[in-house]
Amino acid sequence: MAWGSALWRRVKVFRVALQVFLDYRAARKKAAGLPKEDQNLLWDRIHHRNAERILAAITELEGLWVSATIEKQLGKPLDELFLEFDRKPFATASIAQVHRARMKDGRDVVVKVQHQGIKECVLQRRDLILMPAIDRDSLVQDLYNARVIVEWVAWAEPDYDFGPVLDEWCREVPQELNFNQEAENTKKVAHNLKSWTKDGTINIDFVDVLLPEVVQSAEKVLILTYMDGVHINDVAGLDRLGVDKQAAVETITRAYAHQIYIDGFFNADPHPGEQSLAKMLLAAAEGDYSALLSAFSEMGLVLKLDMPEEAMEITNFFFRRSFPAEESVAEMKELVKDNDKRIQRLKSRMDSKEALRTPVSAFPTDAVFFMRVLGLLRGLSSVLGARVVYLEIMKPYAEAVLYSGGRSNGGNELPIFDSPLHSQAEVKLHQLLREMHKQQRILGVQVCAYKDGKVIVDTAAGYLGKYDPRPVRCDSLFLVFSATKGVTAALLHWLADHGKLSLAEKISSIWPEFAENHKDACTVAHALNHTCGLQNALYDVLSKNPLAMCDWSEMLKLIAAAKPESPPGQDQMYHGRSFGWICGGIAEKATGKTFQQLIEEAFVTPLNVTGEFYVGIPPGVEERLASLTMDPEELKNIPAASHLSTLQVGSTSDGVGPASLEDFLTNGSPLSLSSLPSLFNMLFIRRATIPSANGHFSARALARFYAMLASGGRVPPGTSSSKPPLGSHAHRPHLGGSSRSLSSDLSGGQIHFQEEEDAPAKIFTSGDIHDAFVGGGRYSGLVARDGEKFGLGFWKHKTADTGRKKMAFGHSGIGGSFGYCDPDNDFAMVITVNKMTFGQVSGDIVRLVCSEIGIPCPLAMERPSQ
Repeated sequence: MAWGSALWRRVKVFRVALQVFLDYRAARKKAAGLPKEDQNLLWDRIHHRNAERILAAITELEGLWVSATIEKQLGKPLDELFLEFDRKPFATASIAQVHRARMKDGRDVVVKVQHQGIKECVLQRRDLILMPAIDRDSLVQDLYNARVIVEWVAWAEPDYDFGPVLDEWCREVPQELNFNQEAENTKKVAHNLKSWTKDGTINIDFVDVLLPEVVQSAEKVLILTYMDGVHINDVAGLDRLGVDKQAAVETITRAYAHQIYIDGFFNADPHPGEQSLAKMLLAAAEGDYSALLSAFSEMGLVLKLDMPEEAMEITNFFFRRSFPAEESVAEMKELVKDNDKRIQRLKSRMDSKEALRTPVSAFPTDAVFFMRVLGLLRGLSSVLGARVVYLEIMKPYAEAVLYSGGRSNGGNELPIFDSPLHSQAEVKLHQLLREMHKQQRILGVQVCAYKDGKVIVDTAAGYLGKYDPRPVRCDSLFLVFSATKGVTAALLHWLADHGKLSLAEKISSIWPEFAENHKDACTVAHALNHTCGLQNALYDVLSKNPLAMCDWSEMLKLIAAAKPESPPGQDQMYHGRSFGWICGGIAEKATGKTFQQLIEEAFVTPLNVTGEFYVGIPPGVEERLASLTMDPEELKNIPAASHLSTLQVGSTSDGVGPASLEDFLTNGSPLSLSSLPSLFNMLFIRRATIPSANGHFSARALARFYAMLASGGRVPPGTSSSKPPLGSHAHRPHLGGSSRSLSSDLSGGQIHFQEEEDAPAKIFTSGDIHDAFVGGGRYSGLVARDGEKFGLGFWKHKTADTGRKKMAFGHSGIGGSFGYCDPDNDFAMVITVNKMTFGQVSGDIVRLVCSEIGIPCPLAMERPSQ
């Protein structure tokens, strides 16, 4: 391309870009003073006017196409190659144009010819300094122009910085210039979509589409067999042929999904390693925030802000259901409103400097081209009047990627985190877990046990989530549901031990508002013993809006005003949801400190379990979260709803104990339990203060807590030798810079944690603290006479041995997480799981470990496996 021609082209491009930019800026100012309906009409006119302006400019510039010569590429004259060749192209695009022809053997073909000079136009060298973000071997005149325009717009309008997207697109464009590569990719896609099994039957991932055959190719020429038909967006033509347009769009979507996830191709462009894209789609489908953020990180998408909710909204925006054209306008108007609200939320969380920058600092290639494909499919759906749910169609293909090799059905070897073996019991535990994995009974699990103050088991195995194939580590965080109540109960005992309150004290003397509706006689002990009569409190509120539980202040107001169903101390009925708000409110009112501050002061710092002991997680720990899942078959193991309010320890098939917040959410129907994983995978829930159900712990951190309880409050002298060391994570991670990767903990990076000698020797000082936990000795008058299930905040566990001096106790959560300690044997054990089960997973593990070390097993776990 001559220098003068290139200069003229650049002047023309920048002139049009300036016209478009100024037109939109003026329109935005004008729209600000118009009613909403008039604004929509204005924007319709502006979009149409500028589309025509750009189209006219492209036509004047001849786009990127000119005539090309076939003889130079194929080495023969046209009459030696073809019987017939139509010199008038019947299709033209930016890179090439297509001609009809007939081969010497009579086959009808199409000949795709790259425009003459296009490669020089696209790959022409320019000043290397001006475009540092683009591959310096493929600098582009037109792309260079685009780069300048994008930077100029970003300077003038910081909200519209498309630089990261353009950078990634520029890296991919040169690949489209080699038609030999396109021919090979086309052959591969055709083979993959038409695959047959060895016995001649069709593959389950077969997609029924017609595909052209590659006849011949060169760098700039591609010959394919001709396939007669009508253009895909020719609605009238499709109707004449009787084509089911809905089925056609769904088939095309499946074909793209197969190429993207199974084959790793985008529209004949190779893109290896599509696991992160599969994980992104599946995380959006499941509402799994931690898996979504992990997928973004693996793809290289870097978020500058703590914005997981916005990330999920934006991802679901791309996967949203498509609508016919006549409905798309209304849909887009609603989406624009939602986007405006999202922008305002983001700006409210930025300082003035951050507000001038895009919240995304790196945008990965895969994401750019994936969203391009979705945009093309959405446009096609709109034109053809089809309604397509992309998540549902693409989900099976994405699952096939993550489950390749048998992970979904136990076919792979169970990954067990590399940490030292502490005992023969741990060796046998590994064998048991491998067998459970083969039987598909577990997904991810942690088990930690202490005996005589020393760690004898510390195992992490499996995967972080159904759609998150990262292995579980010893520092991974599991949501344990009602096992959280043991920590909440211990906090009130700690406050009593330190003279901040009395267990026999009336709650209203600490929290005056709690006296409303005749609750003035309720004591702290009543709250711990589940005898306040508030077992069904706030049912109406939470049944209408489960997310209301995230508003801590409002929940405290509502529980203080709630009306009891029975006099205090009369009936022991499990307070599954209300226990946390009552006990948490007492703790805050007695001290003037927040619940999280008290947990850190009482347990996190003294036990040196920073970063692995939370009731409501802080931002910055999402990469270590295990995601909840549930096998629908497990729902068959749930007891009848009529028993939910009176469940005793061990009454379910897994010994997970009485009904709780999660049981309340079933609303009497076991089927609604299927919503629990999605609900509690939401970061709104995970970050909330819910002391009855929202504990996030590693097994080794919670086991250290129970080992302290087993010894009467003495801090265990040692910790596990697993890596990274317990206590090495910051408890409240600093945001704003790049977060420390998980691997840095294992590679000798600096770690800071409290030295053992700085921690108190004992967290509890009372000599009869065990009696306080279980309501024995001098505390026996504080518990219900007919209450065999609970002491003061803990479940009471019976064992087969006689002559026991101190009762075993603990707390479990629905789905299988389990916390337990046996003071007589100075033994403590914790199990965390992310695949919610109602079978015998926890029971099998507890029986094995207890048997191996020769101590009695809790009777609730003694039943044989089902």
